[in-house]
Amino acid sequence: MRAWTVVGVLVVVALAGCSEPPAPEEPGEAAAFDDLDVQVDDTTGAVLGVVVNDVIVPVEGAAITLQDGSGRSSETDAEGRFVLDGLDAGTYFLTAAKPGHAETQFSAEVVPGTAEPPVLKVQLPRLFEADPFMQGFAYEGFFTCSQAGVLPLWGSSPCVFDQTKHPLVPPAANGPAPFLDDATPQERDFHVDVGAGWQSLVWEMTWEPSAQGTSANMGMVASTYKPERCTCHNFASVSSASPLRLQLDTGVIHDTANDEEPRMVPEEGIQQMSFFTSARPDGLMPGISLDQDFTIYHHQFYYAAPPEGWSFLAGDGNPF
Repeated sequence: MRAWTVVGVLVVVALAGCSEPPAPEEPGEAAAFDDLDVQVDDTTGAVLGVVVNDVIVPVEGAAITLQDGSGRSSETDAEGRFVLDGLDAGTYFLTAAKPGHAETQFSAEVVPGTAEPPVLKVQLPRLFEADPFMQGFAYEGFFTCSQAGVLPLWGSSPCVFDQTKHPLVPPAANGPAPFLDDATPQERDFHVDVGAGWQSLVWEMTWEPSAQGTSANMGMVASTYKPERCTCHNFASVSSASPLRLQLDTGVIHDTANDEEPRMVPEEGIQQMSFFTSARPDGLMPGISLDQDFTIYHHQFYYAAPPEGWSFLAGDGNPF
């Protein structure tokens, strides 16, 4: 079975935080908004603001969203500026969010007929000093066997062979080096190194049922790779029709993990983490006959988490 490494880019999960309502800019500090078209009239006004991080550097690409149920939002420019105009008079609550930063809540008062209200300064603290990034790996596998078993759901697991992994792109300079030796006695598991600062690990497995009668279902287990590990140990497991998807997040115990420690991937990472593959029959058939190719795409997200439901197979790219 052939295994290989796919591209990586990463999305970050913003942690929720709360701040006091930001103060208007002091005289002489006001950012210039003259080049922006701020639309107000006698009954509507606007919110103008600048988003900076904890070292007072403008934050570009932060989403500023009204919490009034409208879903209306704006995005900061290269100078950290944002504008929300055409708003009815009143008090508004907003959030500022960007991957790799702690989400911030704030409020603003809208005065009708004023296109140049006091400029708000919003601080969006960084979660990590390092910039977020994603690493990707891809693996190709092949099941070949005809096997009846007492445990039909797992009976075909040892039938995987020919496992190797190749980076599809060079690993990130600040990420862990790929572990390229996938030879194991079990002939059904792949290895990957997970480095410190990881936030999410996503596996997606895809295949086309073959003419040889392969089951429509496949399975995967993410586990440790240590000689002393419990044979039943896993961080998480999943089975489904194609495509199969499994995600682990830092600090979260998956609901299918068993009680053998560690129950989740450590925040400092883990060397030669394993993920096991299996073919599974439909229903309660007594065995499986198959000759099946499959592909696994694995992405590691560092210093940020991907957006909910992020999928390489769906065409989602680098969120950073």
